[in-house]
Amino acid sequence: MKARVSVMMLVLSGLLFTMGCQRSPVSPTSPVSMSIFYTAQLGTPGVGVALNASGDVYVENKQISQLSANGTPMTQWGNGVWTPSIAGIGIGPSGNVYVVDEGNNRVDKFSSNGSPITEWGTFGKGQGQFESPNGIAISASGIVYVADSINCRIEEFSSTGTYLGAWGSLGHGNGQLNTPTAIAVNNTSGDVYVADFGNQRVQEFTSTGTYITQWGSKGNSAGQFSAPAGIAISSSGNVFVADDSSDRIQEFSSSGIYITQWNTPAVSGYLDQPDGIAINANGIYIANELMPSTASVYN
Repeated sequence: MKARVSVMMLVLSGLLFTMGCQRSPVSPTSPVSMSIFYTAQLGTPGVGVALNASGDVYVENKQISQLSANGTPMTQWGNGVWTPSIAGIGIGPSGNVYVVDEGNNRVDKFSSNGSPITEWGTFGKGQGQFESPNGIAISASGIVYVADSINCRIEEFSSTGTYLGAWGSLGHGNGQLNTPTAIAVNNTSGDVYVADFGNQRVQEFTSTGTYITQWGSKGNSAGQFSAPAGIAISSSGNVFVADDSSDRIQEFSSSGIYITQWNTPAVSGYLDQPDGIAINANGIYIANELMPSTASVYN
């Protein structure tokens, strides 16, 4: 069944945009204004979101939908191509779009408007192979990091798909991973942050995979996680984690110090197993797994 997606814009201290079915959560602050500026029919849950330098928003929901910064539909591509699903989307410094094709164990690279450029990856455990890849991030220099989920490692590639290296192994120790699902890069320091889903924690590495620190444990208290599924870095270096099963977003300093959290951030939207998250000057964009075909933008 296809769900109608309504996009609302609320002005709080800055801008807040919401796509989704209406509900009645409590807002943390009173909106100044609200207007619907985008409505679409989409057939599957949105689980990924990414932003380019122009502020365009790319939403992943078994296809890629590109919206302008003000919510105007621009283009979409890939409907029926990815089976059973795609599991990550990232934007390179030149604006190219990288899509994690989980079902086909590969990365697909497109131009900003969806023209195919290249692809790489096959099923397996060897160098440059994948088993259920589930997250992607691209550094300011164009290095592509892929969370090779079942193989419990992070693989590193050039922007054209040349294999550069990998780190991580199954386990609970420092630098080990258990089903990593998302990656983010601090483009100032170059450090790589990994949502270590199975270990209910976030780990920080250098750009070449040297372990730095970690934080988190299983639970629903502040600073704990119940399925960390998405991660993003703000311009100030703070780390935002989409805590899927706790229906909340948590914010930390770059070194893992807990700052705050929220789980009912919009007057006409709410968090329902948030997965994808991205940040720019306009706000925080969140893709909800169980709110069909939705993405939300908060500031």
